[in-house]
Amino acid sequence: MKLFRRIILVVVVLLCGAIGYFAWTVQTKDLPEGTLVSASNIKVLPTSYGYLVDPIPETALTGMVFLAGAFIGADAYVPFARSLAAAGHPVRVIGLESGVAQLPGQQARLNGTISSLMSGERAWVIGGHSLGSAYAAMFAAANESQIKGLFMVGTGNPYTDLSALSVPVTILGATNDNVANGRNDDDRAKNLPPRLTMSQIEGGNHAQFGYYGPQIMDGTASLSRQAQQAQMTDAALNLLDRIDNRSAVAERNDFTTMPRQRAVRYATQFAVPARLQGLMPQAFRQES
Repeated sequence: MKLFRRIILVVVVLLCGAIGYFAWTVQTKDLPEGTLVSASNIKVLPTSYGYLVDPIPETALTGMVFLAGAFIGADAYVPFARSLAAAGHPVRVIGLESGVAQLPGQQARLNGTISSLMSGERAWVIGGHSLGSAYAAMFAAANESQIKGLFMVGTGNPYTDLSALSVPVTILGATNDNVANGRNDDDRAKNLPPRLTMSQIEGGNHAQFGYYGPQIMDGTASLSRQAQQAQMTDAALNLLDRIDNRSAVAERNDFTTMPRQRAVRYATQFAVPARLQGLMPQAFRQES
């Protein structure tokens, strides 16, 4: 009986340690000073869904609604949002309810929040990181009339069929992203949209698409978080500039639009080992 109690105690201690370590890895870290504070040219407001980040003065440029990754706080993406706002684009950063938005009614509430943020005359792009990118793809496929573009980072070929999506789409990965790079995902290549820009950040990893980590199973980045964030910003501004017909697109990094046929052969990003897929809820398998 004593041995059994000791075994149970060891299991409980190990489980608590694992949970604690996971919680530490997904905490927001290393935010630049003043990130969550408004400035003379940028307004930052915490909201019920995450954060509102607006340029000052207001512009008529396309905005972005950006969904956080699984279990990652919305504040981890405010530096990225500020970089877009500094270029004149309003951003709404949404944290996933319960970390993954998988409980009954949560995805419906998420879609309702997205739609409400996109109301009005302004054009909007939907985007996200990791699991957030999967939900962004699902929203885009079901609500194309509400969006002008789709921006997916830390992901690979979508599980959602985007082959009929007419708006421009950017999929941005990183070469050292071991969370999203694990198996060939050519089986989902048929889901790629026709107006696709697909690029990789050399030396980037999964966690540096936000300000958190080190994430479990992720690779080690060979460039700084700031450098990866700068390339992420360039990719986003490239997409937004195209939508707004701004000439500045020519001055940004060359994120070349691939022909769909080439992208089908190129895409080898997101990966959950096949033996584990049956253990994951279908919606969570979208991306993580």
